[in-house]
Amino acid sequence: MPRITPLEYYRSKYPYEQLVALLTCNGDKLLDCEFAIEGATADGGKLYKRYVRASTAAELRAKVSAFTGVKAFHFGAFYDHGVDKQLIRAGESKPVRRVLSFDIDLTDKEFLNTVGDDGKVSAELCDEAYPISAMSAYILRVLLNEAFGYKQVLIVYSGRRGVHVHVFDDAAMRLSDEARSSVLSYVNGEMHDNGLHVRPEVRSVMVVHNLRGEVYRCFDLCVKKLRILDELSDRIAFVNRLDLLRREEHEKIGAVLTSLAEDVIDPETGEQAWALIQDKINSVVFKGAEWVLERLDCVVLAYVWPRLDENVTKTLGHLTKVPFSCHAASGRVASAMRTDSRSLFKYKPGRDTPSTEHWDDAQMEAAVALFRADAPLVDVDMEDVAGIAPKPPPQRKLGWMPPHAIAKRRSPLVPSSSAKPSWAMETENRPVPEEKMSEKQLQAKRAEELRLEEVAQITDCVLRVACCSDGARRVETYAGMPLASAGQSLPTQQAAAWAKHGLAPPAPTPKHVHTRHDAFGNVIVVSKDTN
Repeated sequence: MPRITPLEYYRSKYPYEQLVALLTCNGDKLLDCEFAIEGATADGGKLYKRYVRASTAAELRAKVSAFTGVKAFHFGAFYDHGVDKQLIRAGESKPVRRVLSFDIDLTDKEFLNTVGDDGKVSAELCDEAYPISAMSAYILRVLLNEAFGYKQVLIVYSGRRGVHVHVFDDAAMRLSDEARSSVLSYVNGEMHDNGLHVRPEVRSVMVVHNLRGEVYRCFDLCVKKLRILDELSDRIAFVNRLDLLRREEHEKIGAVLTSLAEDVIDPETGEQAWALIQDKINSVVFKGAEWVLERLDCVVLAYVWPRLDENVTKTLGHLTKVPFSCHAASGRVASAMRTDSRSLFKYKPGRDTPSTEHWDDAQMEAAVALFRADAPLVDVDMEDVAGIAPKPPPQRKLGWMPPHAIAKRRSPLVPSSSAKPSWAMETENRPVPEEKMSEKQLQAKRAEELRLEEVAQITDCVLRVACCSDGARRVETYAGMPLASAGQSLPTQQAAAWAKHGLAPPAPTPKHVHTRHDAFGNVIVVSKDTN
């Protein structure tokens, strides 16, 4: 297959029409979008030009192709007064919309070896570790869809070290810097201050979205395919990440877990070592030490949960490489992929990615067919890739609901369907024997009950905080007070509100006495603390 240069690729092979269709799918004007072009001089010097604008795909192709030594180009934000260098620097044209982008980089996973003998990142080693990128992209896509309702998601192979995820929903593109940071903090696998495992908040997100089964199946896949626990040093590092003996409760479990670092060396394979670790952990969980299982979750999440480049996501003015950009080092094209779990895990970067080193028009055509904003999110459960999925959990009853609200009572006016007619023959109601479960089934049932209980606790906690905040807000609100986004109202504003009704503000009451007033200052509730 022939080799083509980057200039030939950007001049005759790059899908500019599909890129423009994506960027303008929500009615945005292409002229308001900033582009930047990256190139090089004849002697290897770097060239970079920002504030490039184009009105059509043909004009964008001409500007990129005409740039000296073109290597790649980037897209940025849409500006409210156009892409004008002077206006932007003067602050008169500001970024108001941008594609919500995420960068998943394998080099952020410290347990992976992605550097070759020459001291540079190796595309071949990154190919071997690609399942980690696939799992991170799958989790991120699920969270974006379930937590935020985003559906126009494009997943793109980066060209060497990972994947890029772009969201083209209108609601995502108009997010402010603060909102983008909030989305990032929810989906990002931020590490704990000790650097050993993820923060407990990450595990809470996993529990709420019921992703524990997928997370563990992916880790099983990594143990089996990537052999991340085959080396003795890797096993000891995994046990050290658990950091079990620094908790006060370690006296209760010390007899079982103190020797875990020594016992994990004995198994012949990484799969056997992983099974030993799970058995040891489960043996103490059923003794009342549920926090040990939570710690194991946090360590496993450090291996498979997405760790994202914050700068790529949280800033409106950031520039990102366009999809289908040609990687300067590997020559591979950042091509689009299907977003279902089966396709993500079956993808082979070295086999399925178009490359300028060995150009194949048919392969490029198949990749461009996925380069669209209306790609359906048809998902396939990960059991097709890494094992059988657990049964769906039973419907949860909210802990804050009273029993009478949960139970469905039959009206006394409606006769019971179970009532027997007078002519029915009485039969003996024999109890149905309970099905015996194996030890593994009992452990799985207990783990699912713990997960459901934790989801209920998290939900109840959120509801309590919301109710308390709402109650405090009602106490601090006065009829006629001006609306302000700052939050608390000033005493002068409260006095002005009362003055509109011809009344003076109520006198402050002692801390042990709680009063409620109506809109005209009348006391409607008086209560005293008995403590």
